Amino acid sequence: MNDLLVKLYGLEEDRALLETLAQQGIEIKRALSPDKQRILSYINENFPEGYENECDVCFSNMPVSC
Repeated sequence: MNDLLVKLYGLEEDRALLETLAQQGIEIKRALSPDKQRILSYINENFPEGYENECDVCFSNMPVSC
């Protein structure tokens, strides 16, 4: 069986893509504890039941893994 994990920390930063996204009001960043309630509310409003609980658990990891 093949390993399906993707090592995201090994990806190179694409400055052009980040600038394009920023012009559209999109920012990609690591989730931090102060962001927790906003993220969980968004998930609750936009995803099926159960996803909010999964993300909540991710906030107990160091670093946060959602």
